[in-house]
Amino acid sequence: MSELMPSKREIRQRVEYGALVLAQRLAVLTRKPQLEWWEHGFAKLAYQRLKIYRKVVEPNLSVAFANWSEEDRTQLAYNNYRWFARFTLDLLRMSDWFGRTNSLCEVRNPEILREALTEERGVLLASGHFGNWEIICPRLAEVGFPMSLYVGAQTNPRSDDNQNTLRASFGVETIGRSRQAPLRIRRALEKNRAVTIIVDQNDNKSDLFVNFFGKAASMSKGLGSFHYLKQSPVLFTTCTYQGDRCLLEFQPLECPHSGDKERDLQHMSQAFTTAMEAAICRHPEQYFWMHRRWRKRPAYDPQPVY
Repeated sequence: MSELMPSKREIRQRVEYGALVLAQRLAVLTRKPQLEWWEHGFAKLAYQRLKIYRKVVEPNLSVAFANWSEEDRTQLAYNNYRWFARFTLDLLRMSDWFGRTNSLCEVRNPEILREALTEERGVLLASGHFGNWEIICPRLAEVGFPMSLYVGAQTNPRSDDNQNTLRASFGVETIGRSRQAPLRIRRALEKNRAVTIIVDQNDNKSDLFVNFFGKAASMSKGLGSFHYLKQSPVLFTTCTYQGDRCLLEFQPLECPHSGDKERDLQHMSQAFTTAMEAAICRHPEQYFWMHRRWRKRPAYDPQPVY
C-alpha cells in the first residue's frame, strides 16, 4: 500500500504546482492600479521586513556602485525588489500575452535581426536576467521569427512543463540544458532559427573570467561555444521596462576569428559583459541583483564578496 502513496517530494511538487496555477489565474485579473500596490507591498515585505536576499543584493550593489552613497544604494535596492515583483507578476500572466505582445512590447530595431538571418547560419540572441527577458521569444515569435530558447529546467518538473507549454503556445522551441543541447542548438541554427541564451550568471565550473563593474566574474563558455557551431552572428539583446510597455533592442557583438579560439572566446565574452554592464547602468534597478554574480573567485582575486 505504501508503494502506491506519493512521496513527500511528489506531494510538495503537487502543492507547489497547484499554488502556481492559482497564482497564474489571479495574476491575469490584476490591473494597473493593483500593480503599483503589489510592487510596493512586495518590496516592503521582502526587502525591508523579511530581508530576503539582502545579504546578496547589498554586497552586489556595493561592488557595482561603490561610488554611490549608501542612501542611494538603499533606494536602488528597494526599486530592484519592485522591479522583481513586476516581472514576477508579468511572468505569471504569460498566458494573457498571447496575441497581444505587440501592445506589451515594442521592437525598436528588428532590421538588425532580419539582416543577421540573411546569412542563413542562424542567430544567437545573447541576453541576461534583465528587464523582462522572458517576453523576448514570444514577442519575436508572434511577428514571424523562428525562435528557440536555451534554458535550464526548473526543480519542479510540473512547473517546468507548465512554463514550456506556455512558451510553445507562442511557437517557441525550448532547448533544455543537457548533453544533447549542443546538437539541438546546432540543428536550430542550421534551420536558421534565432536561439536566445541567457549567459550572465556565475558559473562555478568555468575557468573563464570577465571584467564586470571592475571586478572579475566567472562566465559560462556557452556563448562562444555555440557561436563556433556555425559561426552564427551574435546579437546582444535586451528588453527593458519603459513605462507601461517593454522595449526590445538588438546590438551586434563582434565575434573575432583570429585562429586563437580561447582568446576569441574571451574577447566575445567580455564584449557581451561590457554591453550588459552599459545596459544595467541605464536601468540599474532592472537587473537580477539577487544572484551571487561574484561567487566564484579567481586565484588573482580570491577575496570573497559574500
